[in-house]
Amino acid sequence: MSKGQKNIPYIHTVFWLLFLAAFLGGIWYLFETLLPAIPFIVLMWLREEFFVILKEHAGRIAVSAILFMLVVGTALAIFGAFRLGMTAGLFLTGVLMSSYAALGGYYEKRGIDIVVRELRGVKRSFRDAFAGFGALGKERNLTFHTAAASAVVVAGILASLSVLEWALLSIAMALVISSELLNFAIERHVDAVVKYHDGNAKRIKDAAAAAVLIAAITALIIGGIVFIPHILGAL
Repeated sequence: MSKGQKNIPYIHTVFWLLFLAAFLGGIWYLFETLLPAIPFIVLMWLREEFFVILKEHAGRIAVSAILFMLVVGTALAIFGAFRLGMTAGLFLTGVLMSSYAALGGYYEKRGIDIVVRELRGVKRSFRDAFAGFGALGKERNLTFHTAAASAVVVAGILASLSVLEWALLSIAMALVISSELLNFAIERHVDAVVKYHDGNAKRIKDAAAAAVLIAAITALIIGGIVFIPHILGAL
């Protein structure tokens, strides 16, 4: 935290709480539901690092959530905008806001903006993932499957496929290329760890290759289901 912010306690926590409130308010205005609070609650409570911190404040979070529900619900009732079905959404929103207040306050005491830290982590993850596509030009089978996928896309455009057919083909292509990338990673890891001929290492690599074969056969079947009717219809 910079020197200019030391006199303003929990400035980052307050900022992100206001941002979260504005976001949920916008969701409520557009869709009249507060259920989008659930994924954020799961995100905070499921992560082991955060759960350890939040469980120590569980009682206060529950009380704060109930108070939030009562206060906001009463305010809405005064203006005639309250409905009984909003109770659960208001409570969940209270849980979300209270959970983040506890979590953000804990980290900000240690000079950490937890939201910025997590966003940077996500950025690094995407950067590393995109770097992994470099394997496409280093593995023969990966190159072949990528070329085959591009051929399927061209054929799909020419056949004027439906949205459902594109969805099926997209899943099939992603399944094959993902399996091939995993196979590439497993083979390189085994080669790096095992420096001599080992039966177990061979079985690991064979199993990974078999997984790719299953994915490829499945993709071939899906491709047949999608394209054969179009081919027969053109004859």
